[in-house]
Amino acid sequence: MKLTIIGKTVTITDGMREAITEKLSKCDKYLKENTPVRVVVRTVRDDQIIEVAIPTGKNKEIRAERRSKDLYEAIDLVEEVLNRQLRKQKEKKLDKKRIPVMFLETEPEAEIKPLIMKEKQFDLQMMTPEEAVEELEALDHDFHLFMNVMDGRVGVVYRRKEAGYGLLAANM
Repeated sequence: MKLTIIGKTVTITDGMREAITEKLSKCDKYLKENTPVRVVVRTVRDDQIIEVAIPTGKNKEIRAERRSKDLYEAIDLVEEVLNRQLRKQKEKKLDKKRIPVMFLETEPEAEIKPLIMKEKQFDLQMMTPEEAVEELEALDHDFHLFMNVMDGRVGVVYRRKEAGYGLLAANM
């Protein structure tokens, strides 16, 4: 993050700069490396006010402003608010990336029927499970349906997530 600290009605000292940098560095985990962060420190009567603005793209920004009699307390308060807001924004982004499960509901008590998007018919070929694995690899599929030469049953070979292959055999 690229931190810009501005003092309005206040001269920014090295101690203030260090305290602000240290506290806001905790928000680094939610921000990209070159994200500009603008901090304005000002005094109104006896109150110390700290404002932080972080642009998040597309004319949006995260803003936090806290006031306190003590500047360092205001820095602590604004850091808590920013952490909460940035975490919330990150969770929203993650939720949007997740694929939602959708159900079509026509009536409250209607039974949900699966949608069959494609139907395919083919003749089962007689082969050994090893030949079925070779066919699976040649077609670059995740599974292959075949008729087992050994026992005449329908079988499925499939690629396992961990490693290797699996064999399903149907009893008739």
